[in-house]
Amino acid sequence: MDVIFLHLQKKVKLRYLLFMISLSICLFFTTSTFSQQNNNTYSPNTENASNEAPVKLDGHTLFSVRGVSSFPAEQRASEISQRIKNVAETDSVSATNIKIVHHDEYSTIYFGENNIISIFDAEAKTEGVSRAIIATTVSKKISSAITSYRLNRSKPVILKNLLYALLSTVLLVIVLFILIKISKKINTGLQNRIKAKIDSVENISFNLIKSNLEGLPFIVQYFKKYFNYFNPSNFSRIRT
Repeated sequence: MDVIFLHLQKKVKLRYLLFMISLSICLFFTTSTFSQQNNNTYSPNTENASNEAPVKLDGHTLFSVRGVSSFPAEQRASEISQRIKNVAETDSVSATNIKIVHHDEYSTIYFGENNIISIFDAEAKTEGVSRAIIATTVSKKISSAITSYRLNRSKPVILKNLLYALLSTVLLVIVLFILIKISKKINTGLQNRIKAKIDSVENISFNLIKSNLEGLPFIVQYFKKYFNYFNPSNFSRIRT
């Protein structure tokens, strides 16, 4: 009985340990993500998407650019992304200090004195819109991204994020503490129920054996009388 009880106890503990680990992982990995999208997004035609590469800032895609054999799209997008990042990290350059210079076959976007990107007629023709519209849309997208980049790295936002992280950690610890307490109570209750059932089975077995033992003297007396009856000495007395 003790072996059965220990086996059941280990089984219950293992199930609740797995439950606690699974719940902790769910709580840890459950987070809220927020993103902002600009309605004036530059969305290139997808027909030539294989020759495109995304321009990114802080992991967010701003728009895509095309390349040529001598200047692949990936290399062009990487250089443009780096220029935008350099401007975003330079507080002296205003995110609204935009200048678009139009040439015969291309338009160049400047932030302050920094050349960011040139939009060519071939790109505008592929998109089916004018070069000026593309340049304006891209400049607004870059400006919005730079503003968000600086805002996310400002002291108030950093402190707010740290506070949220601290509160989330405290909440997680409290929830885990409560779950551990509840699991211990449930585990104790299950152990008591299992032990009670085992004790009940032991009592039933004991009573059954006891009742059989109580009837044993009667059986012994019966067989004793039976053998005495057929004792040869009894038969010799009857003959005499």
